[in-house]
Amino acid sequence: MTNPSPQVATNTVKMQGDYQILKAIMAISSVTGEEKMPPVIAKLFFERNRDLARGIAPGKVVVLDEDLILAKILVQTSRIPGLSLVYSQLVGFVGDEIYFSTIPEFICGKTFGELQFHFQKSVPIGLRRSDLIMLNPKPETVLEEGDDAIVIAEDDSTIHFFEQPVVEPTELSYSENKVLPKIEKYLIFGWNRKLPILVDEYSGYIHDGSVIDIIVPRKSDAMEKIFQQLSSKHPKVRMTLQQVNPSMSNFPGRLYPHRYDNVIIMAGENGTTEEIDSETISMLLKFRHFFREVRNKGEEVHTQLITEVMDSANAQIIQQSGVKDFLVSNQFVSKMMAHISEDPDVNLVYEDLFSEDGSETYLKPAWLYFDNLPAELSFADIMLAAQKRNEVCFGLKIKSEEYEPKFGINIIPKKDEVFNLEEGDMLIVLAEDEY
Repeated sequence: MTNPSPQVATNTVKMQGDYQILKAIMAISSVTGEEKMPPVIAKLFFERNRDLARGIAPGKVVVLDEDLILAKILVQTSRIPGLSLVYSQLVGFVGDEIYFSTIPEFICGKTFGELQFHFQKSVPIGLRRSDLIMLNPKPETVLEEGDDAIVIAEDDSTIHFFEQPVVEPTELSYSENKVLPKIEKYLIFGWNRKLPILVDEYSGYIHDGSVIDIIVPRKSDAMEKIFQQLSSKHPKVRMTLQQVNPSMSNFPGRLYPHRYDNVIIMAGENGTTEEIDSETISMLLKFRHFFREVRNKGEEVHTQLITEVMDSANAQIIQQSGVKDFLVSNQFVSKMMAHISEDPDVNLVYEDLFSEDGSETYLKPAWLYFDNLPAELSFADIMLAAQKRNEVCFGLKIKSEEYEPKFGINIIPKKDEVFNLEEGDMLIVLAEDEY
């Protein structure tokens, strides 16, 4: 169910939209009866209304908190360059998707690690055991009767369990390299209702002494109060809230944005969707122009720009301005709702993927896994290397292909496909941490 109130509406209008959704859910329950009620997926703005919706028919209603979802995704995609490209292929019905598939009897008794090589094109990333979702279980986890594999596949019709392994991966010389933790610096321009969630999420990932600087065109007492609460809640993160006029001639240079790991441009809350996106794109172009000037002076710029966009129709404009990683608000959640409608348990997988707890999606350098690069390796060889680190590899990012239409992202290659893997290439993995 799509909420009739737009994301940019006032709280009064949003409350009215929530009530319409609640009445619709009650009507469905009344007509079908709770036992026969089909799964209902709905977006509601207020937590108390989400609780009411769940209570109408427990277990039948999945409610989504758009602000929470988008804040979590924004944090993950800003910390992991390329991740938004992976998510864009995994959410919805374009590209590869997440499915549940019952494990056949002839596979039971094998391990989860062995299971990965009983598919040619699909990749199992976890298990559903009774009501428990297990993403990235240990490779030695024994498969039991009644287990469902959580599989990334092009389509559910392409999921096929082979009785024998489709390929035998080769044991190689593996690297013992580690990625060392570092202090991270974030510059957030703008303020909306997602910002407190954003700071909470960042604080769950970043290390002590990391920096979050928040820049707003105009401070308010409400902002100051929320900021003080966030500062007290996360004392190990160095936070500032500054008022800066973006119309000044030395903006954004006075902020030294090229010294940050990431610049996040938050969408505004006042005006129509098109007006908000126009302001966002204008701000994006100012930052891009400044970064170009810095590069022209011979200085390297590694700062990543993440832009929150309300209307997916404006995505093309953002791509043309040089941003590979961006967040399209309405499109992302709409695709999630469509996918969850096919199987409500997919929402449990999304909740795990977008949470700081457990395993998440990372893009990790190939040199973390292999001693001798470049090397010709099958995808099965690469998956086995990830298993040695208790990870599931389900794709690659090839540096030499990053200017092609898919930006070098290759999800679920065939197990016997061979890659000339180089140090600049990345493995797309499910892992418990980024190191």
